[in-house]
Amino acid sequence: MSSKRIHKYFDRKPAEWSMLGFLNECHIEPFKQKIDEYLKSLANIMDCGNDKRHEKAKLLFDRYRKDTRPDRQIAKDWDKGHKAETTGSGPSSIYFQNSTFLGSGIETINHGTYLRGNQKIGEDSAHFWQKRKLREEAYEDDAIDAESSNTDTEDEIINDSFGMDEPIIVKPARSVKKVKPSSNIDFRSDDDVEDIDFGVDPNIIFPESENGSEMSVCKYPAEDSSPDVWLLPSGISAAKAICGPSSLPSAHPSHIGIIRVGPKLRRPDWIQQVDWKYLWESAELPVHPVIDAALALFQKLAETESREEYGNCIRQAKSESQPDKQMTFFLNVLEWFADTVFNPDSAFHSPRAKESVLGSLLVHPVLQYLINTSDSAIIYLPGEIYLDASANQRMIRRHLMPEDGRPLGLKVDGIFQSPGKGGLEIGFLEMSGGHMTHDMPRYLKDHVRGCQGERDILDNVAAKLKYGDYQVMRRMRTWFLHTHGRDVQVWGMDLPVKGVYRMILAGNFRLPIDWEDHHELLHSLPILWNLGKGLKDTVSTLEEIRKSHRQQFVTHSKISRPLKAYIGEPFCTPTKPKGKKSRSIDPFKKKDLSS
Repeated sequence: MSSKRIHKYFDRKPAEWSMLGFLNECHIEPFKQKIDEYLKSLANIMDCGNDKRHEKAKLLFDRYRKDTRPDRQIAKDWDKGHKAETTGSGPSSIYFQNSTFLGSGIETINHGTYLRGNQKIGEDSAHFWQKRKLREEAYEDDAIDAESSNTDTEDEIINDSFGMDEPIIVKPARSVKKVKPSSNIDFRSDDDVEDIDFGVDPNIIFPESENGSEMSVCKYPAEDSSPDVWLLPSGISAAKAICGPSSLPSAHPSHIGIIRVGPKLRRPDWIQQVDWKYLWESAELPVHPVIDAALALFQKLAETESREEYGNCIRQAKSESQPDKQMTFFLNVLEWFADTVFNPDSAFHSPRAKESVLGSLLVHPVLQYLINTSDSAIIYLPGEIYLDASANQRMIRRHLMPEDGRPLGLKVDGIFQSPGKGGLEIGFLEMSGGHMTHDMPRYLKDHVRGCQGERDILDNVAAKLKYGDYQVMRRMRTWFLHTHGRDVQVWGMDLPVKGVYRMILAGNFRLPIDWEDHHELLHSLPILWNLGKGLKDTVSTLEEIRKSHRQQFVTHSKISRPLKAYIGEPFCTPTKPKGKKSRSIDPFKKKDLSS
């Protein structure tokens, strides 16, 4: 054992270490010194060897100092709660209308008016947004971090889930502290064993206002939002703000009215920080929590020590599980990985494994399992197939007549389609090579194709159902699943206001190929489940648009404008991204896209 100082809290098993557990047991004051002791102890443990203690210390160290830094927020919230208990201060005067509070935060906040004290804030109040201060990303203990960062560690894989700004806890919490609803507190017990890190945060965040109180960010669009103009906090319209400079590559999505948003994405230089933060915070994505039985199973699987034990644990859970669609999906995928993907004799472990292996033995079966659990009769078509929506829009863009022949659409690797003979496409899959691929030019090309394909699907709905209700259509979202090597990204796109296509990073994760990385599968399952729910919501919204289209068509009622009046201007198919300049198309911050 090293002679370096390590706090006595870490004498227990590594599986029992957690940020909250340390804060509750460490009696060092003030708070800065407590954090200093925590970080120095972790750094000293990492210097002692490469055992389980080293691995858990590195995980906790990175959770506090790197990327989304979830443990830093946990520590800050713990300190606030500790001070409140000491001073006996009461709750802040914040009121949320029609809010729903769930396990790790707020799932949804209905559109409407938000109150702070006696002040009434409307959704499009430019006055408020101009006054709003940005949440500080670094806390007052940054100096402690600089002092403690004496160990260079590799980046942990970033695994994100839409609608979950705090990690899902694998071990069910046995005790939960009562907290103020407006706090971003991690609802977990002090003795959590393992956790799954989800960094993407499309949920509501509470930025600090000038007087120190916190306020929710309005979701957009609301029922009374203008269909033509979306004013951002800086006072300019969204349509104007997202337009990039002409120096960008012709393939850049901003040239066709697309803005890609998300907390893990790089802010475009031409968009102000306050506008950027608001753009992705205003998006609302489906959130469906993992059931307790699945969390308990995840905990057991995280503790298995061999592939055989892993498979037996899954089969036992399958025989004992109660009928539940989420659990059925999880168990089917887990069993498929245990028997097929993690099998050392499978094609994945051949140096000749290509994209066809990744598709036929992993991606397509998993997506089919997901669709099978849906009660919306969604159709999934695997394999190389042309996107009808893209072909239809190419006819419009090229001013072709029926006698000119119908052009081919984008060739994609799978399509999600609404049910029925006249079903419309609602999403698609694009695979940029096999699981050993590291081809960045191909990734950029396929990413651009994904942006264009999602916009084509929305434009195609507007053209096919032109008499539909735009207030309904602006709630519709299309989906793009993109694989690049082992990295997977889930994107959603909507049309919240005329001519503006908001493309949201709903989640990203890595696909495990070896059993030693099986914990990565536990990260991906909730993301995929939420994708399935998102597809179901899209089908429901599409049916509402179809009904309003039929009603208007039959009654010949006058409508102010057809749906296609809200879509963007037709665009010419850009050339393939080439050269170093094309790297500006990559939306991710450095180190956020796993390699």
